[in-house]
Amino acid sequence: MPTHLSRPQAHPPPMPRPQSKKRWALLLKSLVKIARDPNETSHGARLVLTFDQNRMERNFQDFAADERGQQILEGAPSLFERLTDRESLARLPTGSLGRTYLDFMVREGISTESLDSEVAPVEIEVLNPDAPRRRFSQHMRASHDLWHVLTGYHRDLLGELQVLTFSHQQTGSPAFKWLSRFGRWGAGRRIPGALALLDLAAKRGRNSCCLATADWETHLCEPIDDVRSKLGIGPPPKYTRYVRDASGFGLIPETEIEAA
Repeated sequence: MPTHLSRPQAHPPPMPRPQSKKRWALLLKSLVKIARDPNETSHGARLVLTFDQNRMERNFQDFAADERGQQILEGAPSLFERLTDRESLARLPTGSLGRTYLDFMVREGISTESLDSEVAPVEIEVLNPDAPRRRFSQHMRASHDLWHVLTGYHRDLLGELQVLTFSHQQTGSPAFKWLSRFGRWGAGRRIPGALALLDLAAKRGRNSCCLATADWETHLCEPIDDVRSKLGIGPPPKYTRYVRDASGFGLIPETEIEAA
C-alpha cells in the first residue's frame, strides 16, 4: 500500500468499532446482498462504513497530518467540490484529466453528487461523524469515479472489480479486501484472464503514490497520460468488458450485447 504519514493525531478518535462477531455477520450478509443486487450502493456503503472504522480513522489522521489534507479540512477546495464544478471542467483542454473525467461522467449518465447523496445518509446512520471526518469522507467518495478514469477501468463488472482491487491497495480497506476476494473467486472461474488483470490492478495500486493527498487542483488540468505517469499508475490495460446476462446470474462479454 502507498506509504502513509505517521504523526500525532490532530483530531480525537471516534467511538470504537462493533464487536468482531457482529462485523463478520455483517460481512456475510452484505456479500449476499451485493451478489443479488450489485447496483444498490447502500449495501456496499453499509459494509464499508461498519467494517472499516479503524482503518478509516487511521486514513483520516494521515490525511489530517498531511499539509494538503489539512488545507482541505480547513476549507480549501476538496476533490468533491472540484469534480462537481462541471462548468470549470468543461473549460479544460480536451485530453486533460478533468475534461476526460467530465466526458466519462456525461457518457455514463452519473454524477458525483448522486453517489454522495446515496452514501451520506448511511454514513450519518452508522458513524454520525463530525464535520472534519464528513469532509474527508466526501473527498474520498468523490475519488471513486476519478480512479475509474485514471486507471482506465470501465463500469462493467470486471472493471468495477479491478477498481475495487486497486482501491484496496490505496486505502488498506478490510471491506475492500474481502469484497475483492469474493469477486476474484467468482471472476476467476468465469472470466478468462481475470486473475492476471486483478493481479495487475493490485500492483498498480501498490505502485501508485498516495492518491488521497495528490495535487488534484493541478492534475485535473494536465494531460491524462502525464498524470498517470506522474502518479505511478501507468497506462491502462486492454480487457474485455463483462456484464450480467438476462437471468442476472451469468456473465457475457459486453461486445455480444452490442452485436445482438
